[in-house]
Amino acid sequence: MVAPHERLSQSAEYRENYIVQGNVLWCRFCNVEVDHNRKDSVNKHLHTTKHLKNKSKNNNSNLTVQRTLLSFENTLNEKEKINTEVVAAFTFADIPLEKIEKLKPFLLKHCKNGMKFMV
Repeated sequence: MVAPHERLSQSAEYRENYIVQGNVLWCRFCNVEVDHNRKDSVNKHLHTTKHLKNKSKNNNSNLTVQRTLLSFENTLNEKEKINTEVVAAFTFADIPLEKIEKLKPFLLKHCKNGMKFMV
């Protein structure tokens, strides 16, 4: 099973036509959910009359779609995700973020993803 953000990253054409919100792939122009599990469904939607009409109408008006925070989070790479989770955990535990530097040698030595902390 392919996650919607993975499907989006497969092609520049997909990134131009679709956005991800939560765990759903949406067409930017038609405002409809598209089945991201099947590549064929994603491709077929691009060639529908409704999509082509909406896209040309939208291109003429030069409207842009504002990305939500949830759709932005899905585009983070693994290093950024780990760093975001560490910051969230330290913030939740009321631990000052400066302490991360003192823990870095331990994390690099004992954590599977320790290299992701390297700046």
